[in-house]
Amino acid sequence: MITFRDLRTQADVVEWTAGLQTRYPERIQVMQHIIAQLKALPFPAPQVVELGPGPGLLAELLLRDLPHISYTGLDSSSLLLTYARGQLAAFGRRARLIQVDLNGEAWLAQLPAEIHAIISLQALHDLGDESHIVRIYGLARRLLVPGGLLLNADFVVPPGQDNPEQPGRRSIPRHLELLQGHGFERVACSLEIGQFACLLGFAPALVP
Repeated sequence: MITFRDLRTQADVVEWTAGLQTRYPERIQVMQHIIAQLKALPFPAPQVVELGPGPGLLAELLLRDLPHISYTGLDSSSLLLTYARGQLAAFGRRARLIQVDLNGEAWLAQLPAEIHAIISLQALHDLGDESHIVRIYGLARRLLVPGGLLLNADFVVPPGQDNPEQPGRRSIPRHLELLQGHGFERVACSLEIGQFACLLGFAPALVP
């Protein structure tokens, strides 16, 4: 079975992408859940940023189902972005894909002026250990407009069962603690299914 780290050609990307649903059948429900959270946002024309969109499967669904949003996807893989660009071409200027290193700083200057939602699916655990997740949560808190949403849908582990071979996989309580530590409000696990959990928080709204 081909893995993410085996990708060398566009044929590899096609094979790997086609197998995602078989390997993780719960992804469909997770993607539908993310779209529902975005649909509930009060902004008339949200700017959505996805961290690690990979082949663009989530992006394609949300751009189709939420015609009022604009989308920016940031990923380090040129192979996956090439595939995603083909998937999203029909959405024209509503979709923008940029190759970046999320562990760097350059991508911060390439973001929309206002960001209403930052989302990620099955990606942040690959950035490194917990310190990398902490950094992303802190940046998201700074980048989001008041009332903006951060939603990280990722693999989780049971509390107290850290795996040194997968240091980016944290427990649900730990994710919630990290979000609260950065000042997010309404922090919650909105969905837990299979290996996945959806962890979310909102940037504090402006006080009238």
